[in-house]
Order: sequence, then structure tokens, then C-alpha cells
Amino acid sequence: MTLWDQLNSFASNINGPWCVGGDFNIISNVSKRVGGNPPNTNAMDDFNTMINDCNLNDIGFFGSPFTWNRANLWQRLDRCLFNNEWIADFAMTNVEHLSRTLSDHSPILLKINKINISCSYAFRFQNMWMHHTDFKNIINVNWSAPVFPDNNVNGMLRLWAKLSRLKQCLRWWNKNIFKNIFSNIKDAEINVTDLDNIYLNNSDSDNLSCVNKAKENLFQLQLQ
Repeated sequence: MTLWDQLNSFASNINGPWCVGGDFNIISNVSKRVGGNPPNTNAMDDFNTMINDCNLNDIGFFGSPFTWNRANLWQRLDRCLFNNEWIADFAMTNVEHLSRTLSDHSPILLKINKINISCSYAFRFQNMWMHHTDFKNIINVNWSAPVFPDNNVNGMLRLWAKLSRLKQCLRWWNKNIFKNIFSNIKDAEINVTDLDNIYLNNSDSDNLSCVNKAKENLFQLQLQ
């Protein structure tokens, strides 16, 4: 494929951090597809060969597991790939799959942050994170990503590398996705009050359903 050849040529002629992202129009393995006919295994092999030859890495993502949908077919066609130098220089890089609107593709948001060593602080695991619906997915995606710079490292060194990376990921997730639990509760309480008033003025089943969902959300936040 012409694009794969161009990326291989680019990778062999550049020094320093680089990434490539967008709609590659191919999945990397069968788990990245639901519905439709069986995927083209030869095309997947060619795609994965290009990723390996260019020494690129998929660092995982936040959001829906699929970035493209049409009828009963869902696929992860869109992604960002990074070389080892990028991961070393921008360890706080994050990829998020945003919600689809008029397009059948999800927009991809790439956030790049330089680590400030002077502002480092102790990491503390919060038990309330485990009550968040996205928490297990965040752990699974980050833990299954390749280890930089040597994915063949084993034993305690591999465990240390994965825990160190996961720590940075959870710090970002806590600040940007989980956010402040007390502010979340306050907003949820206001939402329950507003929906209660709507249901009081119009006691139909749809409004009752909205009230019950809002109360369940408030209960989950209080549990956290």
C-alpha cells in the first residue's frame, strides 16, 4: 500500500519524536470490529507490519472502543501512533475518542503535555475511582499498551514500568475526567431538584424516568 510505503520511508529518514494519526481505514485485529463480514486478515497483517517496521506504538485511548459506525458495523479505524522518542519526550500524551455527530467517524482529540519534574508530588490511589464506570477500561487500555523502550523487559522491571505509566495516566484521568467529586455531587443535586420540579408539573412516564436516572446518578456519586 502506498501509504504504508510512505510512512516507512518517512520513519527511516527522520530523527526525533513524531506521530501519525487519522483514518487508516483498517483495523489492527479482530477485536477492533463488531458486526459485518469477517475482516481482511492480509490487510491487517500489512498494517501491523508497517507499525512494527516504523517502530510506532499505540498508547491507548479514552472513550468509545470504536471510532466508526455504519448500520450494524462498528470499527476502530481512526487512531494515533507514536514513535519511542515521542513517548519519552511527551509521556503525558493522551488520546480521546470524542462523540460522533454528523460524520460516521469519531473525532480524535490528542492532548500533549510536557512533564514538569519540579512539580512532582506523591501519587495516592482513590478507592472512589473504582465506582466510576470507565475506571476498568482506563486500567485495561493502559496496562495492555507496549512498554517503552523495551517491550521484552520482564519481571519486576516490567511491573515497575507499567505502574509508573499507569500512575501518570490516572493522575490525568482524575483531573480531567473524574474531576472534583464534591462539585459533581452539587451539580447532580441541582439536576435532581430541577427534574423533580419538571415531573411535578408534568407527571408522565418520561419525566419520571429522567428523575429516577438523575437520582441513581446522585446515589452513585455519593457512594464514591
